[in-house]
Amino acid sequence: VDQQDVRDITDSEDAFPNREEIALALSSQVTERWRFGAGTRHDLTSTGGVLNRSAFLTYTDDCFQFDIKFSRSYTRDRDVKPSDTILFRVVFRTLGEAKTSISPPARSGGPTRVQERQQ
Repeated sequence: VDQQDVRDITDSEDAFPNREEIALALSSQVTERWRFGAGTRHDLTSTGGVLNRSAFLTYTDDCFQFDIKFSRSYTRDRDVKPSDTILFRVVFRTLGEAKTSISPPARSGGPTRVQERQQ
């Protein structure tokens, strides 16, 4: 699978001119309130492999929605190392949403926390 968009075709200085990858995602509505799913993305080049894997669980009712998502990135580059992220999201249907995510510590540091609040 070769993915390109208009910028890839028209930008001669594009650092990533050829991307060959495939993504697969599955989800299931287990009950009226519970849903879960998983996905993976693979690099199809000769030096490729798994790029990302993720899974999520969602609870929804009339008042709020709660999501938890785990994601593991296998990307490696000079300063980029594989990483794990856990995202928690709560949506109050009449008030808005609040999110927080945690990237567990790399070998040389503590966890990274990102908090967002949207209304």
